[in-house]
Amino acid sequence: AREIIERLLHETPRPLYLMCAEHNGPMYKKFGFVTLEIPQMPRYFQRIMKLFGVAKSLRRVDEDLLVMKLE
Repeated sequence: AREIIERLLHETPRPLYLMCAEHNGPMYKKFGFVTLEIPQMPRYFQRIMKLFGVAKSLRRVDEDLLVMKLE
């Protein structure tokens, strides 16, 4: 996984956004990604977070979704 991520980081223009399950956040932080709060997110991700909130309440899942950014 590390090799794939490093290759993507080398080849992809910035800023780079990703969404992941909360338990995966620490792995991406090692590559320099930071977690965004909802007001910091592009509108697309804000809408996804609202939809996730609805789905989370229906499924009764405890884990959150993170939106992360690398400059």
